[in-house]
Amino acid sequence: MAARTEELASLLRRIDDPEIRSLFTPEFILCCEEFDRFTTDMVLRLVRELALDLPLSDGATAAGLVDRMGFAPRAEIPLGWFLRKLAADGYLDSEPVGGQTRYRARGPLPPGDPDRAEARARSIDPDAPPILRHLIVEAMQSGQKPVALSAARTLKQKSADLEDRYLAATILLQENEYEAALPIFEEYAGQHPGDATALLGLGMLYINETRYAEARTALERAVQIKPNLPEAEYNLGQVAMKQDKGQEAIQHLQRAVQQQPRHAAAWFNLGNLYLESGELNQAENALRQSLAADPDQPKAEYNLGLVLNKAGKQQEAREHMQRYQQLLKAEREPAPGEPKGITPQ
Repeated sequence: MAARTEELASLLRRIDDPEIRSLFTPEFILCCEEFDRFTTDMVLRLVRELALDLPLSDGATAAGLVDRMGFAPRAEIPLGWFLRKLAADGYLDSEPVGGQTRYRARGPLPPGDPDRAEARARSIDPDAPPILRHLIVEAMQSGQKPVALSAARTLKQKSADLEDRYLAATILLQENEYEAALPIFEEYAGQHPGDATALLGLGMLYINETRYAEARTALERAVQIKPNLPEAEYNLGQVAMKQDKGQEAIQHLQRAVQQQPRHAAAWFNLGNLYLESGELNQAENALRQSLAADPDQPKAEYNLGLVLNKAGKQQEAREHMQRYQQLLKAEREPAPGEPKGITPQ
């Protein structure tokens, strides 16, 4: 097996079908590697037990070995495979000779220890950091968030490497496990002060902790490093809203939607701010933009209904209020196969 674990990422990128790629779990790859080593060690042991090491030191073809050692003619096929295997693993040189291939040992052949190789294969730890790292990436790409979250929790505990723990913390942040993610983001951002993405995550975590001044500092640094970062502008808007700085919030949210025109949450917040300030035309436009980006927002439908009602567009306002009720009902109804619960008496 020519490929080893460190080459796994580049090899997997060549597999276009994500369902097929997901079959190549890190544990499977490591087991294949150990099986490959087991096979090599087994072949080396057979070479030693069959006394083939001496003729191979002089150079021989598979057919020549059959004749020299007095093997049955049918032994040429497995012997050919043994020789090709040892050549692929770098133990033998090969050269074409008269329609056959002559193999010569590059040096003394090791005895081989298949028992040790088998023991290694059986001792693979599925919670080893290389396996967990790969599992997180593959699970997120295939939409298996619970798998990714479980692997991230384990990686955080198992690995002392900051890069590993930061990878785990990014998943913890996405899955709302803020308390576990925060100290890792603080450490990582401290050691990588130029990483805008880490500063963005740190700012989001500080917002969750209501540490708004620290959130502002982290997010402003992120924007300085990477000006075109709509999520940083959006979260700066959130900080300004929490601090009752409406006009500043509008400026940040406007920049967010300029950089990412289909940012539903930024448009929604803009609509609310415009509504609060009585700017009904701007509020209507912002809420319509939000719903165009994400139609399934009950709150956006409700607020747009309020805006339209204030603007004297009662018929359209009623339509959006009806849509609001429909979305609420859909949110409350269990998915197919889920229990419906007990109806209160």
